[in-house]
Amino acid sequence: MILLFDADKSTSVIEDRVNQNVQIRPVNVDFEAEEIDEEGNRIKVHGMDFHIRHYLNLMFTKKVVTYKDPVFGYEDQQTTIVMNKKAKKLGLDTIIVDSISGMGEGIRLSLIKDSRFSNMSKDLWGKYAIRLSKITAMVRDLPINVIFTSHIDYAEDEIGLPIHFPAVKGSQKTDMLRWFDVIIYTAVDEKGNIQWQVKRSEARPFIRSRKTIPQWQETQFVEPDFAPIFNVYETAKILLVGDSGTGKTSSLLTIPGTTESTDAPKPESSSNTGESDQ
Repeated sequence: MILLFDADKSTSVIEDRVNQNVQIRPVNVDFEAEEIDEEGNRIKVHGMDFHIRHYLNLMFTKKVVTYKDPVFGYEDQQTTIVMNKKAKKLGLDTIIVDSISGMGEGIRLSLIKDSRFSNMSKDLWGKYAIRLSKITAMVRDLPINVIFTSHIDYAEDEIGLPIHFPAVKGSQKTDMLRWFDVIIYTAVDEKGNIQWQVKRSEARPFIRSRKTIPQWQETQFVEPDFAPIFNVYETAKILLVGDSGTGKTSSLLTIPGTTESTDAPKPESSSNTGESDQ
């Protein structure tokens, strides 16, 4: 089963094209969620990150393992995250957050609402960074495939050249990149077909794969297909970045087994193009 946290409310793009024999469970991430405080009371909290954490706590548990160092002989403990019986029964193998941009914006709005101020202060931006980093790390550490999508934030570097950042606020647009093994950008070619940009360009320097993916070695752009990634990584941690309408959500249909057709997806609605090395 694939669990899709729909922060952008965009799953309608793919609902009618999903193989009915495969479970993609969309979860509309709400602005408000209930949490249990230290005294066991139910309290209402604001933030999409809390809502996602609630679902994850239903399906995963922390396990502390004590081990003995083979060289020095001392004992230490290591905390790992494991699926519980519910997640195993569901056959959960992939979690998607669509998108980290929408989730981050939900965190920002929740901080403003809780603070009763109309703008973000320096203190609130610090809390924003901590919350976004914590939920990203929590999802990334799960023992299954993880895919985040992101919109693009267009900016310029120190000498005025264009650069395409993931659309999150502040230093998190670069700090969060450390959590991902594979970073891909979407593009649309001159014929209107969705492409993945899998090699860096000046405007998109963050593209990478920490392991070699054979199908990507001889080209800068490839047709969307998650299978080559899953064949290389035991549990892939992927960030898929792109403008609205350039196939971020439609690309999810190329996760193995989600559709009966292997045809490349078509863009939702846009004429945007990607960046080349030129």
